[in-house]
Amino acid sequence: MASEVSVLMPVYNGGKYIGEAIDSILNQTFTDFEFLIIDDGSTDSSREIILSYDDPRITLIVNNNNIGQANSLNRSLGQASGKYVARMDQDDISLPLRLERQVGFMEENPDIGVSGTFFSFINHKQKNVYHSYIRNPFVDNHELKAQLLFSSCLAHPTVILRNKVLRENNITYESEYEPAEDYRMWSKLSSITDFANIPEFLVLLREHNSQQSITNSIKQSVSANQVRGQIFRDFLGVNLSESQLNHHSRIAIGRFEDLNTNKLSDAEHWLEYLIQLNRVNSGYDEYALLNVISHIWYYFCINSTYLGRKTLRKFYSSPLYSGKGQRISQHISFFLKCCIKHRVHFS
Repeated sequence: MASEVSVLMPVYNGGKYIGEAIDSILNQTFTDFEFLIIDDGSTDSSREIILSYDDPRITLIVNNNNIGQANSLNRSLGQASGKYVARMDQDDISLPLRLERQVGFMEENPDIGVSGTFFSFINHKQKNVYHSYIRNPFVDNHELKAQLLFSSCLAHPTVILRNKVLRENNITYESEYEPAEDYRMWSKLSSITDFANIPEFLVLLREHNSQQSITNSIKQSVSANQVRGQIFRDFLGVNLSESQLNHHSRIAIGRFEDLNTNKLSDAEHWLEYLIQLNRVNSGYDEYALLNVISHIWYYFCINSTYLGRKTLRKFYSSPLYSGKGQRISQHISFFLKCCIKHRVHFS
C-alpha cells in the first residue's frame, strides 16, 4: 500500500549533519510516509550513516557517480508513490509538526498544487541566526507568482507538492538550470496550479560554510538569471538583453555595489517599467505585482541608507511606496539608518 507522502532527500557528502536531518523526518507526528534518500556518489560517511538506521520507511537509492541534485531528485521522483511529495535537505531540520500541518493544509485546499512554509535559520551548532533584511515569505497565490519575476518564491526544503500535478504535466527538475532547478520548476508550475506558503515556522534552514548556496554562489546567480530571462519571455513576452537582465537581477536581490542617487533613480524607473509592461501583457495580477514591487523597493532602499536623507526622500516620495507591508519599527529603523548614513552589510 502506497504511503501518503514521499519525502525526497538527495545527499552528497552530508555526513556532518545528515543524522539530524534524518532524525527530524523520522520523528514527525505524521507517520504515513516513505523516506527516499538518494546518495549521490558521496565519498564521506554519508552512506554508512544512512544504513545505520533500521526504519522500514527509509529507502536508500545509490548513484554510483555524482549526477547532481536535479538528476537525483528526478530519479527519486520516478520512485515516489505518495499522493504528496515533500522535500528535505541533508543539513536542515523539519520540526515535528511539519508534515502533519502540510498534509492537512493540502487536504483542505485542493486547488493548491505546491506549498511551502515559513522557516528560521540556524548555524552549525543549531543556534538561531537572525537576518534583519529577510522578510517572511509571501503567502498569497498571486503574490507568490509575481515574486517569481524577481526570485524563487518557495524555499525548496520546505515544500510539499501534489504528485498528480507533476505526473499529469510531466514536470521534472531541469538539470541545465541547476542549482536553481527549484526556481525553474516553480516558474513552470505557476501557469498550471496555485501556490501557497503556510504561515508557520516548520523548518530550520542551516547555514554553514560548505552549503551549496555558498560554494556554488556564482553558478547559483547565473542559473537564477537564466530563469528570470525565461520568465520574462513566458509571462511578459519580452526578450531582455544581457545588460537589462543583469540590471534587473541586481535590483531583484537588492545588492548593487556603490549605490548612488542616479542608480536609485534607475532602479525606480525600471520597477515602474515592469508595472507598465505587466499592464500591457497581463502576466500577473496587478495588485499582487504592485505589492511585491513595493517590497522590492523597500529592501533596495534599505541597501542604500548610507546615502542619507536622499534615500529617505526618494523612498517616501516614490509612487512605488505603498505605505503597506512594513511595520512601524521597520520605518523607524529605516529613518534612523538614513540619518546616520548606515551601510548595510549582507552576510
